[in-house]
Amino acid sequence: MICYASAVKIHPTPQPLFAMVTGRFRRKFAGFDVIFMIDTGSELNLMSLEFYKKTSLAIDLDGTRWSLKGINGRPVPLGGYVRDAEIKISGRRFDHHVFVSREGTGKQEIILRQPWLQWYSACIQYTRQGSMSMRIWQDGDGDKPSCAPQGPSIVIPLCTPGAPRNAAMLNLDCRTRVEEIPDVDSGK
Repeated sequence: MICYASAVKIHPTPQPLFAMVTGRFRRKFAGFDVIFMIDTGSELNLMSLEFYKKTSLAIDLDGTRWSLKGINGRPVPLGGYVRDAEIKISGRRFDHHVFVSREGTGKQEIILRQPWLQWYSACIQYTRQGSMSMRIWQDGDGDKPSCAPQGPSIVIPLCTPGAPRNAAMLNLDCRTRVEEIPDVDSGK
């Protein structure tokens, strides 16, 4: 009983989430169907070296002078960058520079980060039910606020309310165990 006492919460649903799925979507990059991940806290757009080798994209080796701080705090060397890489979403182009990571990018081929989000005036909208969507403008912000509903924009769903990785409660079964929750491809 003591183990479960902290799990009781008197609030109407929905409840605050302990964890939420990472925003991913499937679209076109340099003619390939790829999974993109949105990362609002990092300073460089990345693609994996393995994925880069599948493409015929020109690489600028000046990007090898850059590095990125890895999750362990050590610098991660970069293999160069692709200038104005073709990113196609709903028939429109959202091209940007993408660095090549020598250490990979996990389950996605491309990670779009602050430079891309800033250039296309991205607005990420959340609901308390657990959904997440991103609105982007092909021509950038211009004179309109980035979350305004008017203007030519694209809305990309990144997460639905029922996503299995959205956790509103902890598993408090008093035993130490790690439960792997599979990723769900939210792309279209």
